[in-house]
Amino acid sequence: MARSERENLSRQQRDFESKSKDLELHRVKLDKEHIEAIERFKSELQRSMQDQDFDLHRRKLQLEEDEQRVRLERDRIAQISNANSAMSKELATLKTD
Repeated sequence: MARSERENLSRQQRDFESKSKDLELHRVKLDKEHIEAIERFKSELQRSMQDQDFDLHRRKLQLEEDEQRVRLERDRIAQISNANSAMSKELATLKTD
């Protein structure tokens, strides 16, 4: 009877150790999956941020080009206005002569 009890305890201990090992393997697997999920999320977030940075940079360049175009147009209008004023003065001078 003691031998039977020892064998039973021995079998239960092996079962416990087996289940404990299975549980540890499952925990390691879940940890690995968790780490992989975090890395995927991190990678996707970085890619998204890079896309946003690129888009902002592209918009900034477009804005700078637009500002340059406006400055050039303003300078051209100022030159035309100055030329118009000079011609008006010259015309007034010619009329008085």
